[in-house]
Order: sequence, then C-alpha cells, then structure tokens
Amino acid sequence: MSPGTARFANVVAIAGRPRAVTLWTKPEEDRDFMKAVKAHRVMTVKRDNVGQRKDHAEIGFLQEPLSLYLEFPRSLGQFAGKRIIGIKYDLLAETETARPAKRSTRRASP
Repeated sequence: MSPGTARFANVVAIAGRPRAVTLWTKPEEDRDFMKAVKAHRVMTVKRDNVGQRKDHAEIGFLQEPLSLYLEFPRSLGQFAGKRIIGIKYDLLAETETARPAKRSTRRASP
C-alpha cells in the first residue's frame, strides 16, 4: 500500500461505522450534513459504472456524479489527502427509516 492510501476497514476502526447520506436538497440547506462536513466527518465514495475500476473514496464533500456520501461519527482529519481503497459496504451502519408522515384528518373545502 502506498503512503497516499488507506484501507476503508482501518478508517472504520478509527472513526466508527459510517452511515450513508442521501442529499434530497441542496447540501447547503441540510444543516446537519454541513456541520459534519465542517467537522471533517464526511467521505465521498467515487463509483464508476463503466469499466473494471474499483470504488475509491476521498475525505471531504466533493459534488460529483455517481458519488456516495458517508458520514462518520468521529473526525477523518488524519486521513485527509489520502485515497481510501478497499471499500466494504457491509461495514456501513444500518440506516434508520423514518416513520411515515401522518395523514391530515382535515377535509378539503368544497
């Protein structure tokens, strides 16, 4: 392994199990996500849908097509500038599903 790389399993061992983040709005509008970005707790996984290249990641928030964003419980500062290899998706934390929104009991006016 070159000095500019780190294995995903080592990152998880130090920073904890990440959760996948789906951005449904502009990133700037998601306060919790931007707080994690500023605290160096976000990793961008770059996925190629063509060819034989393996997925790899970089620390920080990079807006690119086909990217997956992982939010870690602890800082990733010591891995800054390194290419993260050996992505194991089974090490991701289970995501909680939100409860369904309650239906309004009010009737629409005629």
